[in-house]
Amino acid sequence: DCEEVLRLNPASSKAYGRLGSAHFKAGRHQLSIDAYTKASGIEPSNATYSGGLEAAKTQLAASQKAPSATHGVDQTASAVEQLLQSAAAGHDRDASRAKAKVAENTADMGVGMARSHKAMSLFKHAKRLYETAWGSEEESEGREERLTSVHETISRQCLELAKENGGIYNKAGQFVASLQGGAGDKGVPREYVETLAELTDNAPKQPFKAMRPVLVEEFGSDNVDKIFREIEETPIAAASLAQVHRGKTSSGEDVAIKIIYPWLRRDLASDFAVIRMMGDGIQPGGFDLKWIVRDFEHSISSEVDFRREARNGERTRADLKHRKDVMIPNIVPQSSTESVLTTQFVPDMIKVSDFEGLRRAHLDKQECGKLICDVFAEMLLCHGHVHGDPHAGNVYLIVRECSRSGCLPGVVMLDHGLYHDISDDTRRQLCRLIIACASPFPSRKEVQSLASKFAGPLHNFFPLILSPWFIFGSPLHKSDLEAASQKRLPDTVSISDVAECLVSL
Repeated sequence: DCEEVLRLNPASSKAYGRLGSAHFKAGRHQLSIDAYTKASGIEPSNATYSGGLEAAKTQLAASQKAPSATHGVDQTASAVEQLLQSAAAGHDRDASRAKAKVAENTADMGVGMARSHKAMSLFKHAKRLYETAWGSEEESEGREERLTSVHETISRQCLELAKENGGIYNKAGQFVASLQGGAGDKGVPREYVETLAELTDNAPKQPFKAMRPVLVEEFGSDNVDKIFREIEETPIAAASLAQVHRGKTSSGEDVAIKIIYPWLRRDLASDFAVIRMMGDGIQPGGFDLKWIVRDFEHSISSEVDFRREARNGERTRADLKHRKDVMIPNIVPQSSTESVLTTQFVPDMIKVSDFEGLRRAHLDKQECGKLICDVFAEMLLCHGHVHGDPHAGNVYLIVRECSRSGCLPGVVMLDHGLYHDISDDTRRQLCRLIIACASPFPSRKEVQSLASKFAGPLHNFFPLILSPWFIFGSPLHKSDLEAASQKRLPDTVSISDVAECLVSL
């Protein structure tokens, strides 16, 4: 298509730029250089074209010097920095976002590299601070205090990076914020969990004037005010992919209007283009981790289609219709599209992490925890259709009914964009494993056989993911537990075992 455009208009910088991007992705770096050179010649001030040109030159030079993939941590960091540094200086985020259209999903290498360079700079800065805080063996006194200080500093800087870049950076922050069980502070320092928790439903809010163009693009300028009688300009929540405004439909119904960020699809395509590019030549520890990128990209892509989210929500409502303690807000189909999702507004929701709010509502924490576990266990084991993003911004509690003995909780599930479909055979095997582990006299042979189907070489540890009580059915050794307490891999486990386990899962 680009070549056809250039036959009609040889002075199209945009066509040369897209041709340069296409050649770059395909690994044809010399052709990419040629195309980006022509694009820059026509439009010298365009940072995307100059950044793409420098990246193509760097990749060509790297491929000529070192045909094999990069393995070491320091080599990896150096290779990444060389690719990203040239793109950061000329990128204007606000100007770039102002020009983005909601349907635009073409990768812009300049955008992706500029965003990645900020993350790389923070990584290097954090690495220096942690090395200094750790010190030598002779400087062990005061180490914990020094590390705590660095945790606080870097977690705040990670939050600011996630807020500025948004998209997958917010998603990464939400993931870290959800890691509150299992290893506790030894796994992820408490400072990161608490600081990044802000991203679950309080990401940076965009002014309504930046979001209204999405409504106009989806419904037409003449129809927005006909479809929505009222829209509150201040959002009630903001997350990684969209923000939510309260409003009223033309019929007067109270609704929550979820609007995708106009630049999101372009930014996601740009970020993943850069990550794929890095994955082609960088393999930390010698492992090919491109499959993780593919899985992540597939998951994120499913979340930016709100029609899919609506279908998932309707299916979950049907699966759980027998339960009075679960609420899935109704979809308003006539005012929903791929980029706008309008649902019933649910008042008086309480965050699962708001213990003081639960106390004021006379809800017992233990009962709330049991309810959420029971609902998700049913989704996994009985229906095989599981909400894939259950952080504190997507799962809420409400007061269902009260009596003299107390109040009963109900769970409200929001954001049905990401779901996992579990096959019948996998569900059967998982049910058999749980029953085997929960048996008063568990058969370690049976537990080992079933767990190996899920976790490969790390089958001994898999039951503990389901419940710490299942340790009695796992043939773990004292040395395994000692290694875990010291935050290191047991001597019997290799890095390749970990990689194999991830693939199995």
